[in-house]
Parts: sequence; C-alpha cells; structure tokens
Amino acid sequence: MLNEYNTQRLRNAGFTDQQASTLLTPIKGITEPLFNPGPSFAAIVFPGLLVMLLQHSLLVACVKAYIDVHRAANGKISSAVYLGAWSALLPIWLFLSAIFFALWPWVLGYRQEAPLYQLVIVTLPFLLAVLGLSKFVTEFLRSVEMIYLTLAFLTTPVFYISVAIWALQAMPDWVRMVAYSLPSTCAIKTIAGINQLDLSLSDVGIDILMMLMLGTIYALLGILINMLRSGELRQFSHHLRCLLKRKKRY
Repeated sequence: MLNEYNTQRLRNAGFTDQQASTLLTPIKGITEPLFNPGPSFAAIVFPGLLVMLLQHSLLVACVKAYIDVHRAANGKISSAVYLGAWSALLPIWLFLSAIFFALWPWVLGYRQEAPLYQLVIVTLPFLLAVLGLSKFVTEFLRSVEMIYLTLAFLTTPVFYISVAIWALQAMPDWVRMVAYSLPSTCAIKTIAGINQLDLSLSDVGIDILMMLMLGTIYALLGILINMLRSGELRQFSHHLRCLLKRKKRY
C-alpha cells in the first residue's frame, strides 16, 4: 500500500511510471543459481569427479579392448569389429552414467534439476567423444602394460584442468587449449549446467557439438595413424595416383 501511495504522489508530481519505479526501488535484487551449488565442497567437485570416473574407466576399457582385438586379428581389424566393440561398451557406460548422475546425487542429497532423459542425451555425446579419444590413444599405447603406466598417472592433471575445481578463465592460454581438447571439460560444463543450473539442452548445445566434434577428430586421427603405420595409406595414395593417371589418359 505504501509503495502504491508513493507511486501515485510521484505521478501527480509529473514523474513517469519508470521514473517513479527507479526512485522507489533504485536497487533490484535478482537471485541467480551459482555453479555447482551445494552444502559443502564435496558438492562442488562431485560432478567433475563423476565425469572423470566415467572418462578414465571407459578410456582404459576401450584401449584394452582395442589392443586385445588387434592382437587376436593379427593387426587386420575391419570397421565392423570396431563397431562391435563400441556397441558392446556403450550400453554399459550409459547405464553407469545413469547411476552416477542420477542415483548417487539423489542418495547424497545434492541438488538436481535435470530429468534422467536429458542426462542420457548429454552423456551420449561425451561417451562417443571418449570412444574417439580411445582410438587415438590406442595408436600410441601398443601394450596393456603401457595403459597402466600412462593413463593411471594422467588422471590427476586431467582432473585439475577439466574445470572441475579450476575455472577456465583462470588458466594460462596453453593450459586452456589443452582443457578444450579434453571431452571431460565440455562434459562437466554441460552436465553441471543442466543438472544444477537448470539450463536447457539448447543452452548447452555448443558444448554438445564440441564433444561430437572432438570424438570425430580423434577417431579420424587414430584411423590415419593406423593407416600410416600399416602402410594402407601408401597403398591408398598409390591407387589414387593410378586412378588420376587413367582419367588424364581419357
């Protein structure tokens, strides 16, 4: 009532409604959800920790599976074998992602905003990006022993530069470039955005496309390295030159 009375007096004095609102309420408070809000420090790092668990476990499993398949096939692996390995691993980690991003936060009492289907939609591009990264990593780790001697020690630095507890804006430029090349960076931003900041899928669409692009780039690089190592790229270039020469003759 008092606010309406003061507004009316200001109108009578010649003030417009906007001017009267500014004079009566010069400062307007707006409540905005913060990144990873929660009752403790554990709630802040929890989404990043779950993403890192998924990324590390799937990466180790994929690299080991590729190495085992490569040995069994004597180095000659068709695309159907790769697709079969991916189709066997993907449903398992989709189920684990539902447990990690839906069941665990609910049990621990952390804030959740996104329904389960949105979490699955966001997690699928992340898992595909990790599958593509595993193809690239496999070309440098040719034995099972090298997996545990390298990937096990890379988990901690990757966790720190994947925006779990260190903001991208505070990173040096070269560290930020490395962070953007990791699927976990976009995954943490996306999952925390829809599950704790109540963002829509369209709001995190750029990060989803980034994960798909990273997976495609890593997979193509892995295939190219494999073709270089096996000599298939040389044979392909030879056939291509022969085809071009035939076209020139005609």
